[in-house]
Amino acid sequence: MSPTTRDVVIPRLSTQLASLRADEVADATALYIDGAWVASASTETLEVFSPATEQVIARVSAGDVSDVDRAVAAARRAFPAWAATPAAERGAYLTKVSGLLAERLEDLGELASRDVGAPPEASKAVQL
Repeated sequence: MSPTTRDVVIPRLSTQLASLRADEVADATALYIDGAWVASASTETLEVFSPATEQVIARVSAGDVSDVDRAVAAARRAFPAWAATPAAERGAYLTKVSGLLAERLEDLGELASRDVGAPPEASKAVQL
């Protein structure tokens, strides 16, 4: 994971979690495409409800075909370089991602818990 990717993903996670902790509706409408958070081509959003409280906890972009096309095009552009990367180096990247996820396990567990309505420990065990 490049420093740029980490710098844009972690703050977004922190912002969404802070909104949820403040009982605000989290804005999760941006899409992560080609290494950046971007607006959807669609203005349609979907509400995410907490099964535990039946309250709206977030709004996400519904996305559309052009969003999928942008994401697929980005993946296709990235694939040759990734495929040419030696397996040991790809493994090192995946190990790094695993470590970053482990660093944020409590926060990710809390987000998953709010999303599926399960206790945080169960969410960490099953969802993550």
